[in-house]
Amino acid sequence: MFKTYIFDLDGTLVDTEELHYQAYKKALSEAGLTLPRSDFIQYWLNEGKGIAKYFKINNINEEAQKYRLLKEKYFLENLPGKIKLMPGILSFLKSSLKNKKKCYVASGSRLSEIKEILKKAEISEYFEDYFGLDSVEKSKPAPDMFLLALKKADSENDESLIFENSLNGLLAANEAKVKCVVIPSEMTRNMNFGQFVKIVDNFENITENFLNKIYFEPYEYQ
Repeated sequence: MFKTYIFDLDGTLVDTEELHYQAYKKALSEAGLTLPRSDFIQYWLNEGKGIAKYFKINNINEEAQKYRLLKEKYFLENLPGKIKLMPGILSFLKSSLKNKKKCYVASGSRLSEIKEILKKAEISEYFEDYFGLDSVEKSKPAPDMFLLALKKADSENDESLIFENSLNGLLAANEAKVKCVVIPSEMTRNMNFGQFVKIVDNFENITENFLNKIYFEPYEYQ
């Protein structure tokens, strides 16, 4: 059976994608850009390219890092006191802890954001460690973040399972050669994940039988 679970954060564990969008929108407005929701979904959630690519396609000659830090500032300033969990996740985490699974977070957010989100969502205790945008040289869809989690967990690829909500994350899981379950969020439910991907509505539908089936069945890395 699986020994290690690796979770995306925003839109998978917690309902925070809208908060990220609003923070990016505010930060980019200071560079004279308007960020439509559709562009945020395409360039951040779908492709994982973010500010640098968005500046390039809009011919903005600004330092991307300056605006990443500005976005981080706005995001942390506007985090609510308590963050909403995605349906079924708390029960799943409790069950995972009881069954001695190693759980990690691998997110495209920055470490400071991850720490505050886990704290305000009151789920820090369920995770061995977490990795973010500033943990690796290349973020999703590169596999670096997941490979780092596997190394820290001392876990083989076939002993591990990734939970994601975006195409960007699924591509990273495929590159890492780790099986992945997709739980689409409101912002990602219209993405084309491919016909062979395991997709469920929420963690309430992830049963022991479901996990056993994924573990033993052949898996196609698209």
